[in-house]
Amino acid sequence: MLWTFPAQANLDALSNQDAVSGFKAALEKGSGVAVDLLGKTDGFLGNGAVKIPLPDSLKKFR
Repeated sequence: MLWTFPAQANLDALSNQDAVSGFKAALEKGSGVAVDLLGKTDGFLGNGAVKIPLPDSLKKFR
């Protein structure tokens, strides 16, 4: 069975410039959301999903 989604139906009509513009807009929006989320107090260090822990070999220099 072949499923057709509305977004895929017009893919052939999408120009390269439209694709690039859409991709840029998505990156701008995503980076803005990330900065808003992680740029607040404890936004990065308090978020275990994104915090990169210090390797054990460097913890003595903390």
